[in-house]
Amino acid sequence: MRADFGFYEGGGILGKAYLGLFPRFTLGGAANVRGFIGSSDLKMGRDDAQLLAKLLAIEEDESVPAVALGWDGPAYDRGEAKGLYLAVSKEVPTALGFIQLHAGLNSANVESFVGSRDLRANAGLTGAIKNFGFFTSVDEVLHPVAPRWGVGIQGHFAPITLALEWRDLASGRANLPSTRLLRVGWVGRF
Repeated sequence: MRADFGFYEGGGILGKAYLGLFPRFTLGGAANVRGFIGSSDLKMGRDDAQLLAKLLAIEEDESVPAVALGWDGPAYDRGEAKGLYLAVSKEVPTALGFIQLHAGLNSANVESFVGSRDLRANAGLTGAIKNFGFFTSVDEVLHPVAPRWGVGIQGHFAPITLALEWRDLASGRANLPSTRLLRVGWVGRF
């Protein structure tokens, strides 16, 4: 079982919970509540509460990357939902820890999908030395305006993970300032 909570600008909170029903299949739910912290009104739209699912289609080994197919729900404020996605990930061990390379394709619009309008791509790099790590990602690649770039640092203190993330750095989108997010995660078994 895993639960993640992201706290973002304007008192918003995005919560996601996952339950690994089988070794290769995960099911969960997500809710995005704008104005959760503070004195502003609580705001939730129709797409702010959704089911989550992931199927690990190919398990990683020394020569083959992991391949997953899934559905991811709401995104942080001003972000696009991932929707249906295909993700590829490969871990490379190093003398100090590990590095992971990630890439994917996704679309939140599956009902009236038009590739030139709805297809998105993403890429990321994650690294860790003992209990501390870093990550960077480029999301919403192929967006008609511009992609979004973020970086972050994290610490793992079993069963808790704490992360500080900076999003929309050097964004090519007008009126989209960079933001800071605090993420708190918990992983456990029962």
